[in-house]
Amino acid sequence: MNDYRFKIRRFIEKESAVQWILVILGVLLYGFSIRLSLFEESISYGATLNKWDLVIHVMNNPYLWSFILLWLLWLSLRSTNSEFNYNVLVRMRSYKKWIISTLRLFFLRIILLVGCLVAVMIVLMIGVPSGLGWSDFALIQGEEHSMILAQGINHPLIAIIFHVLLLFLSGVTIHLFLTWIYLFTYKLFIVSVVAISYWVMFIVSFKWFPAEYSISNYWSLSQSYLSFGNLWAVFLVGMIFFIIALGLCETLDMNFKNKKGGRSIMMLLYLYREERNSE
Repeated sequence: MNDYRFKIRRFIEKESAVQWILVILGVLLYGFSIRLSLFEESISYGATLNKWDLVIHVMNNPYLWSFILLWLLWLSLRSTNSEFNYNVLVRMRSYKKWIISTLRLFFLRIILLVGCLVAVMIVLMIGVPSGLGWSDFALIQGEEHSMILAQGINHPLIAIIFHVLLLFLSGVTIHLFLTWIYLFTYKLFIVSVVAISYWVMFIVSFKWFPAEYSISNYWSLSQSYLSFGNLWAVFLVGMIFFIIALGLCETLDMNFKNKKGGRSIMMLLYLYREERNSE
């Protein structure tokens, strides 16, 4: 328990408060823009909205996610690069264990991001009418985010829970792929190019690709529901990619252990560590 608390405290100390404050301000400013346009839409439809509409519209806005995704990719690269250490690799004697350690760090950063989003939502909801379920605005047949999800989900809270699950699934999957590329190439530049390319494809696919091929489906629940016509398809496809990413990481670890040079590399790393410690 004490070790766990120490790791949490160490994680918090390593995070840059300035960077997180800038992210919060960026989301907050764009969130106010979404809030304003949402009120204008409700007036044009002649229907009242509530806090659930605001939360769902902010969480599913693809333009806002283009900003958040860039930050998530940066967090993934930070988690990978900061945790890579030959001494740690020697001690763990496994790529898989090292990947799990980076994944744990990235997971904590996703939780921190969700916490920041919750704080932003609380500020944005000030002055917005409350409601126990879907609003009159959401129950209108249309293509607004809450309208789309209200067609197939009984309660807005369920939609929010599924959206958070989709965020964790997509975030962990892309992190595993980036980590695998890093271990395969040992070049941060290549991994950074892949991450930026993924972000560019997110924007391009949302604008010009057929709906079912848009990367935004895996970050916006309403977008995926509109594209696939159901709630489960995006999770099924996401799980397939997640399993592929796990398989690649497992294969990398197996190949390292099966190669004759694997033990030699570990021994050299061990000797290097001992030499450094003796100096």
